[in-house]
Amino acid sequence: AAASDVYKRQKLAIAEMLLAGITTFSDQYFFPEMTAIAADQAGIRATLNFPITDTPTAWARNSEECISKGLTLRDDYRHHDRINVGFSPRSIVLLGDNTLDRIAVLAEELEALIQITLHETPEQVLSAIEQFGERPLDHLSRRGLLSPRTQCVHMNDLGSQDIETLAKNAAHVINCPRNNLRLGSGICPVQRLAEEGINVALGTGSAATNNRLNLLSEIQAVVLIEKIL
Repeated sequence: AAASDVYKRQKLAIAEMLLAGITTFSDQYFFPEMTAIAADQAGIRATLNFPITDTPTAWARNSEECISKGLTLRDDYRHHDRINVGFSPRSIVLLGDNTLDRIAVLAEELEALIQITLHETPEQVLSAIEQFGERPLDHLSRRGLLSPRTQCVHMNDLGSQDIETLAKNAAHVINCPRNNLRLGSGICPVQRLAEEGINVALGTGSAATNNRLNLLSEIQAVVLIEKIL
């Protein structure tokens, strides 16, 4: 998508969120500078986690450019009272260790949030094991990316070892139940996470993977899902 397309679509998404009573959102899409403009104009609060990948995208050629653009955006909005900027490694299997290490150091220095999609499907977990010889959460923890400032999105394919790792590092989980149902990607074990004292928040996924940007719908979905677990 072009920058102008992202701006227009984010304005529509923000309008839908405001109609649903959502006054704060967290995003990790390309062209975050366009989302920042749309959020500023709408008067909504936003945490914009700029995407980082070693492979070229419409927004940046590589991770170096992603980080450069992201840090510039963070600097542009450092005094803004409603917009915060964090890091979003797109996928640990698409990022080299040097890039992950740099993100860890920068996030620590800046006390910035890290938001990352993790453990969404068994296939994703297996891919990480094949590449790194360890589960995604263990790989993040070993590279210093798992902390109380880390938001782990989806988290459907979890074992006891993963839950222990989350609890030990005080990381957060963002469950997107309707997104998961639509994609058939799995179910986040909310009750087990809560029993271990792990903070679980709700998200919608995105307009591409969810027909509604409405947290009340997500609350209903997660309650109904828990009834059969």
